Amino acid sequence: MPDEGITRYRPTKLLFAVLLVVIVCGVYGNSLHNGFVWDDHEIIVDNPVNKDWSNIGTVFSQPDDLMRGAGVSAPFYRPVNRLSYLVDYQLYGLKPLGYHAENILLHLAVVCCLYLLALRLFGAPTPAFAAALLFGIHPINAETVNLVSARNNLLAALFVFLSFFAFNRASRTGQKVFFLVSGVFFFLGLLCKETALMLLPFLFVYDFPTLGALRGRLWDRLVSTLPLIFFAGVYLVLRSGVLTGSSETSLDFDRLGHRMLQNLFVVPRYLENLLLPLRLSVDYQVPSELRTADWWLAPVWCLVVAGIVLLWRTGRPVTRGGLVWCAINLFPVANIIPIPSAPLADRFMYLPLLGLCLVVIDQGLRYSKRPRKLALGAGAILTIFLVTLTVRRNLDWVDDSSLFASAIKVAPNSTWGYYNLGVVLLDKQDLAGATQAFSAALRVDPLHSGSLFQLASIQINAQSYQEAERYLRLALQGDSGNVEALFNLAMLLEKLDRGREALPLYEAFLAKASAKYESLLPKVRSRIALLHKKYD
Repeated sequence: MPDEGITRYRPTKLLFAVLLVVIVCGVYGNSLHNGFVWDDHEIIVDNPVNKDWSNIGTVFSQPDDLMRGAGVSAPFYRPVNRLSYLVDYQLYGLKPLGYHAENILLHLAVVCCLYLLALRLFGAPTPAFAAALLFGIHPINAETVNLVSARNNLLAALFVFLSFFAFNRASRTGQKVFFLVSGVFFFLGLLCKETALMLLPFLFVYDFPTLGALRGRLWDRLVSTLPLIFFAGVYLVLRSGVLTGSSETSLDFDRLGHRMLQNLFVVPRYLENLLLPLRLSVDYQVPSELRTADWWLAPVWCLVVAGIVLLWRTGRPVTRGGLVWCAINLFPVANIIPIPSAPLADRFMYLPLLGLCLVVIDQGLRYSKRPRKLALGAGAILTIFLVTLTVRRNLDWVDDSSLFASAIKVAPNSTWGYYNLGVVLLDKQDLAGATQAFSAALRVDPLHSGSLFQLASIQINAQSYQEAERYLRLALQGDSGNVEALFNLAMLLEKLDRGREALPLYEAFLAKASAKYESLLPKVRSRIALLHKKYD
């Protein structure tokens, strides 16, 4: 990495740094007044751990176990990320403005880190500014910045950069202490999100243009990465100890082939979101199996493979390094290990995009002999296009209603979007709007259990018990494991003096209920005992 990019062009370098701050803050300025949305409610708003300093031990000794309300256990160990919410609560309470401002500043810090890295790689401020700007304003990052509970990606990226910079300084200057500093930053990154682990394999290959060079310096690189290997081991021991007993996601080899087939769809969709980000969403419709209608995937994959080969054959070190970085950081989100939240999400591209931005600008330098005005004009048009899309995308994250409505706009057959929009409207006491949303979900999937359950609840409140019973039985037909439907149907039948029919439903609830419903178990056991006494 040439040092001239740090020392030369000082006024221009500082001017571009200021421009980055102004543009990135301006692009995300309209998100400051957004509220908490989606997973923010469970992870931040309704999480008692965040609200008292006495819980700091809990942050480091217990896992996050999310999505229990959806019947899914998704344990994570990300204590530094959780610690940031604990600090935020002491500073801002539950006022979302402070949380959003912090996310914007963290994103800006990552953008500045990419700028510093690109200065060393390109040796000049203009391409470094272009790479950092492209990353800073790309709309695919709007989810990571706007969703407060996606902060783990921002923190992990920041600590990965700091670790990389410290490692590079130790390698260049021979100051061994910076290898230790690199390990500490690496450890902090792991405590934010486990995907920071991918820095370690990258450090083995990032500056080796050929396999021969790798063989010649492998021992030196192994020694220099020992602090990172040590801290990775400490992290894995901590993580294993905390998650012991949790239903941690396994490899699930029986479904591995199925998930790899899904990737045939997922990767091209990521490519679309990067190149033409007009259909960004929080709910992507990933087909469970490939169909004849997906014939277009074959030529797209041919173009992807051909493009990668051609880029690699240019022999440009920055391009190769960017491709390697992207590939390594795509690995954890490539569905080899099942991802409980979603097989495809914009926030998963935050780290890979860092490398792709370097590739794009490095390839642009190949055509630097083109007329300067033409290059500036094209850059300006692209910047305006991306800024406009990102500013508009921020508005989708204003509240839950706008977020789920945006998912429906992108995918009109999204039962997930209709259902969640219906729940939001129900919380706002908009019964007509909620009924319309749940009914729209049923037009797509007539046995959508969640929507049927919610419609049954509306009918119970309206004392339309016969219609409520019909909805609840359909909900159980769609999902026999819907324990809330079991409980409500049992209660309804008992209310209608049909206790014999209610009894097996209570017993089924007792057998299937998770820890989430622990408070209901004494009541259910009491009802079972009374019904047995009455009918036996």
